[in-house]
Amino acid sequence: MGQFHSSLSPLLNGLFERNLSAGGMKKMILLRNFQLVPQRTCRSFSARSSLSPADHCTNLVKQYDYENFLCTLLLTGNVRRAAFCIRAFNIEISLIGDKTTEEHIALMRYKWWNDALHGIYNENSALKHPVVLELNKVIKEHKLLKRQFTRLLTVRSNPIPKTGFKTMTAMEAYAEESTSPVYYLILQAAGLADVNADHAASHLGKAQGLVNLIRSIPHHASQRQCVVPEDLLLKHHIPQEVFMKSRHESTKGVRDVVFEIASSGKIHLDKARQLCGDVPTAARTIFLPAIATANYLERLRDIDFDVFHHATHERSPNLGFSLFWAKLRRSY
Repeated sequence: MGQFHSSLSPLLNGLFERNLSAGGMKKMILLRNFQLVPQRTCRSFSARSSLSPADHCTNLVKQYDYENFLCTLLLTGNVRRAAFCIRAFNIEISLIGDKTTEEHIALMRYKWWNDALHGIYNENSALKHPVVLELNKVIKEHKLLKRQFTRLLTVRSNPIPKTGFKTMTAMEAYAEESTSPVYYLILQAAGLADVNADHAASHLGKAQGLVNLIRSIPHHASQRQCVVPEDLLLKHHIPQEVFMKSRHESTKGVRDVVFEIASSGKIHLDKARQLCGDVPTAARTIFLPAIATANYLERLRDIDFDVFHHATHERSPNLGFSLFWAKLRRSY
């Protein structure tokens, strides 16, 4: 899991060939019919034709990623619109793994998005999907790099193994690849090319990505999947099965493992914040999710790193004020 393919299409094409050869004509028919998907989003968009693609993206982020929704609201003008679009794209591809149980169906959906991007960058996109329509506008307006979108697609199309990551290093690599490209794209949309901002984006991506993985532990446990790195389990003498139960009592060993992952996230968060003085003022609002990340880590600490505690699922009532105050202070 620590390594990622540099090109999405060869990876997907190879997996398609293996799946189609195993499933024969039935899967070929599925592939042909799949040009109509993702149907969930298209249906909702068609049913509410008054909703613009930009508004659709905003609502998608609000529904599935409320903390980043609040942070993005504090951006301004075209940068805010671009940020909602980029985050909506990331949500769409992240939902594939969460809502698709069959591998060949998931692969077709990833390929659909890969083809959608290819069409946009080759200026021959005819898709009416609301996120694709908005991407088409935003990518052309801000000349966003395809490479960063491809990084997001590639990491999502390499699902986390049911036995989890082999090492903490692999977990950090996944965290960065699934999060940092979002910040690079938003920085580009804002016209900010700065090495310190990029450095901060890398560390914040790792921190936020690790927090996302910590938050996902209860969900993965309900699916009998463990995302905790094997090297941490061995270090604390905890079998994987402990993190693969639908009903869970958090033991000291479990809390110690979560503490180590959270500590790694805190280290990267601190490094991102230490760069604040060197980051252009215009970029600091883009990094406001650092406030939400710190807020979660503090709440996790207050419940002794019991990731299964109900408080981990509750929204922070003061987050909106904290974000606004940080913006006024030009910090994150």
